[in-house]
Amino acid sequence: MTTILHILQHALGRDEFGQRKPGVTEDYRNHFCASEGCADWHLCEEAVRAGFMTKHPPRAISGGEWLFVVTPNGKAHVDHASPKPPKVSRSKARYREYLGSAAADLGGVSFGDWLKGTR
Repeated sequence: MTTILHILQHALGRDEFGQRKPGVTEDYRNHFCASEGCADWHLCEEAVRAGFMTKHPPRAISGGEWLFVVTPNGKAHVDHASPKPPKVSRSKARYREYLGSAAADLGGVSFGDWLKGTR
């Protein structure tokens, strides 16, 4: 089920826990496009009324759809209202760290070799 929180998270490029991708310290986007009458329209309008988003008229750059931008209050709401991520074991955390590293992106460095180089 889509909620205002989900739309705000999506607009900011965050996951369902309000977290950015590993290694990313800033939100890399801040917009949500919607057409009048679409399934998410009423939620975007509600977010505007709550002060979580601002609404901009359709333009070519948004594909002719209305553009909704998350406000600082909306970002604060995402930080406050998002559920806490589940606990992750130390080994899973290390593997996720590897996946977010340049070694995994560039290939050629196995997880085992990466572990040996980080100790």
